[in-house]
Amino acid sequence: MESGTRDLCGIIISIMNKNLFLSGLTPQEFQEMLINSLEQVIKPLVSAKESRSTELLTRKEAARLLRISLPTLADWTQQGIIHAIRMGRRVFYLVSDIQNALKKREG
Repeated sequence: MESGTRDLCGIIISIMNKNLFLSGLTPQEFQEMLINSLEQVIKPLVSAKESRSTELLTRKEAARLLRISLPTLADWTQQGIIHAIRMGRRVFYLVSDIQNALKKREG
């Protein structure tokens, strides 16, 4: 069973475990219940993804994620392919910048 189907089944079982009887609902009421349940599942996933995109990676972590060497990462930074954030003597990269660089590299 696919993950999405499993999640949907879990939501329906959750609704049924709350002693809500689906047989007495109109299609619109069922739709509203389903949408509300799905929103409760989706909201934490979206916020987790957003917080992950602002996460900072070290040079080593960024190079490993991009599957390139540290000198290549330095070259890409100088060429403007990827943006670096400097904090004192340390250099960091945003996960979202890494993801964008990967998309450009694949595209």
